[in-house]
Amino acid sequence: MLNNYVFYTAIIKNGDASKLLQEAKNIGITGGTIMLTTTYSQNKILTTLGFNEERNEALLIILNKGLEKPIHEISKKFFEKHKGYCYTSDIEMLKGTHIELKEGEVMNSNYKALFVIVERGNGEDVIDIATKNGANGATIFHGRGSGVHEKSSLFNLIIEPEKEMVMSLVLESQVEPITKAIVEEMEIEKPGAGILFTLDVNKVTGLFEG
Repeated sequence: MLNNYVFYTAIIKNGDASKLLQEAKNIGITGGTIMLTTTYSQNKILTTLGFNEERNEALLIILNKGLEKPIHEISKKFFEKHKGYCYTSDIEMLKGTHIELKEGEVMNSNYKALFVIVERGNGEDVIDIATKNGANGATIFHGRGSGVHEKSSLFNLIIEPEKEMVMSLVLESQVEPITKAIVEEMEIEKPGAGILFTLDVNKVTGLFEG
């Protein structure tokens, strides 16, 4: 059943995604997908020094819910010195269904994962809008996979080479103003302009606010 699985996403420095995946396999995870990404930070010091843009990798895994806590535990050491983070989301969110929490059960995160798929070259515009409206930063997933003729996919959405996907973890209180601004300024509701969706986040590891 879908509610026995969670979707894990890690943003990690180049070269470490394969190492993290290997450790994940040691706890029973069978595989994952590695994609190239570019992360943009709103850290004022890094921006002043010109280091607010960083090339890195994303590791994407669908795993049994019983491995959610262990994957966060083994991920911690890869996110030292404020470098990188990971989070998990319930698979039901990918299907757009509603989760009814049992009595006493709570989601332990105040974050939402915001995704926007737009034409290549427009990703930075999305990030500019998001950060102006409260986001601390964002990551661009590049459409082309590791092979010349490959296409990347996420949640069964094919990310064509001419597309970019922007992901940002934002506080729940920021979701409405950020999404409203992106929809209006990027004209997302026009045919072919793009796709915007959000996912609930269960748990976050390695993310520092401010």
